Amino acid sequence: MKANQILVEALEQAAAELESEADRLNYDWENLAACNCGVLAQKIMRFDQEGLSATLAEDKDFTEWSWSHSASAAYLNIRPSTGLPSSKVFAALCEVGLEKEDFESIEFLNYQDEYKDPVASFKVF
Repeated sequence: MKANQILVEALEQAAAELESEADRLNYDWENLAACNCGVLAQKIMRFDQEGLSATLAEDKDFTEWSWSHSASAAYLNIRPSTGLPSSKVFAALCEVGLEKEDFESIEFLNYQDEYKDPVASFKVF
């Protein structure tokens, strides 16, 4: 992760909302727009859940995959040139410093065993 201020603020906002407002967010780990990565994408792209969901739904291939699977090297190398909606979402997320490995960490919260603070766990400072 190559964090910048936008990513740091988005991680802080997403973590705070996931911790305190999951019900209001209609959090759903199986929903690409309402899971961990989806909430972070909402913050970075300034979408609400419905807007992100509609954007991702335009790309039928993406909605059948997970964030971490879609962020594979092949996907990130091939998709940006397609101009599909999901490629624009990934471009925005990578522009603020996320890398392919980060999507799995965020999706599965696999940093949780080592750290108690989700923002600090990404070692962005």
